[in-house]
Amino acid sequence: MSSKFLHQLLFVSVFGTAVFIGQSIRIEKPKISMERQALNFNYSFIRYTSVGLNQAIADIVWIQTLLQADLEHYRGGDLNSWLYLRFSSIAHLAPRFYENYLNGGEYLMIIKDDVLGAEDLFRRGLEQFPNDLTLNWRMGYLQAIEKSEPAKAYEYFARIRHNPKRAAIFDSIFAKIATAYLGPEESYALIYETWNSMPGESKAKDRLQIQLYALKAKRDLECLNGKANKDCSRTDFEGQPYIYSEGQWRASKPLAATELRLKKR
Repeated sequence: MSSKFLHQLLFVSVFGTAVFIGQSIRIEKPKISMERQALNFNYSFIRYTSVGLNQAIADIVWIQTLLQADLEHYRGGDLNSWLYLRFSSIAHLAPRFYENYLNGGEYLMIIKDDVLGAEDLFRRGLEQFPNDLTLNWRMGYLQAIEKSEPAKAYEYFARIRHNPKRAAIFDSIFAKIATAYLGPEESYALIYETWNSMPGESKAKDRLQIQLYALKAKRDLECLNGKANKDCSRTDFEGQPYIYSEGQWRASKPLAATELRLKKR
């Protein structure tokens, strides 16, 4: 048997063993935040070189962004989150892309907790659609609830106060906004109407429902566990009865924190 054949046989054996070991070992991929791995291109350059295909490019980027969207909260406190930069780029490409402002701002505000990014996106959307009912409502909600500055919400609610499609509870909330103060009842009503106006099912709507459940339960349980509990509601946001155990009323589900959306003044 020649030495050349032996060398070839040895190489095949070593290579086969390496492949077998490589396939047997499972190394967990490192988890990298989307803030570090997401790419944002110079869409201002693309806008002027796209030969009239801005909207088509924006549609593609929009779909890609939705597929990549993550649930990680953004704590930067600036206009530098990858998702905001992506939505902002789409707005540059297609300034009249309504869904980008509405759904993008909603996602940034409720899912990502990127209030600054959401505010800027809503602002730019309102520059294109100044009297839009939903955009003004969302911006008013952001100012009153997310930023705890109800006085600043006045401008946006005032624009839609005569809109025939406004919510039934709008006039009552607007009266409270006009006084530049929101109490627990009015805050709950505003969040509820925002939740109720969201079509279908979405992560943002689910997040608000958790908030509503906690707000109602905390208010009801405080009433039930107080001295005068005759007029208290005995069912939670989902219609389930509260549980009485060991001398205390409690909810059947854990309650989410509400301080993030209802900051102390």
